[in-house]
This record gives sequence, C-alpha cells and structure tokens, in this order.
Amino acid sequence: MKRLLVCFLCLFPAYAYPFFLNGDDLYKYSDINKKVESYSASSSTQGQAQPTSDDVIKSGFYRGYITGYVDTMEQGKIFCIRSNDDLKDAFAIIYRNLDSIRNTRPSELQQPANLLLEKILREGKPCPG
Repeated sequence: MKRLLVCFLCLFPAYAYPFFLNGDDLYKYSDINKKVESYSASSSTQGQAQPTSDDVIKSGFYRGYITGYVDTMEQGKIFCIRSNDDLKDAFAIIYRNLDSIRNTRPSELQQPANLLLEKILREGKPCPG
C-alpha cells in the first residue's frame, strides 16, 4: 500500500501547471468585471441586465487575483501602484490593454496571465526615475 501511495505522489506533480490563468482567461474575467462594475456604478440600471451571482463571484475572483498580483509584485518595484486610486487605474489599464491585445494580437492571450500583467503594468504604471 505504501508503494502505491509513493508512486501516486511521484506522478502527481506531472499534472501541475506553471501558471494559474492565461491571458484569455484573464480577459474573460476582466470583461465580466467591467460589466459588474458598470451595473453597480450606474444610477439607472434600466435596460441593463443584472449580473448573475456567478458573474459577481467571477468579478470578485478577478479583483482578488489582480490585487494579490499587485501586492506581491509591487515589492520588486517592477511597477508602482501606491494607493487605492492607483489600483483603480490599474484595473482600467489592464482592461484596455487586454481588449487591445484581443483585437490586434489575440495569440498573445495564450501567454500566462502573470507575464501579461507584468508587461501591461510595467508600461502602464512605471515607477518614477
């Protein structure tokens, strides 16, 4: 029994992926987040479809993923996001860039999300000096 368990545990890492999301996944989540934000910010929601609970969950996942990425990577001064206002700007920059990539260079969306985020934020929120 122990041998079977050891064999299983040795094979398990073979199914691990080096990244959590790719750019296409990130774009889908950012698009859902944009719709949820638009609905939430609108004073008149007539004519707008109410987001589903699944959309709200995906939006929260996206915001958590981006915030966690920024909190982790900002320590290395690859890009500079110093306040909540900067974080709001970063969400807008990320959405615009992912939308642009999707329309002009869709094959880039197959890259790991963390690499795309680094590139987007390095260009969109550079550190001074």
